[in-house]
Amino acid sequence: MSAAVGLLVLAAVLGFAVAPPRGLPEAVAAVPGAGLLVASGWSPGHRCAANWWRFRRP
Repeated sequence: MSAAVGLLVLAAVLGFAVAPPRGLPEAVAAVPGAGLLVASGWSPGHRCAANWWRFRRP
């Protein structure tokens, strides 16, 4: 079930990036999608924070 939710969010964000309505950036779909995945427990928040610190620009 959780893999289906992740794939659905991925498809929605990719679709939004390919054909953005009214010229909106893909972050309009990606940020709420990421929040949904973290809130649902599909991607643990502590792991997301660790990756953010690891890959952030200096």
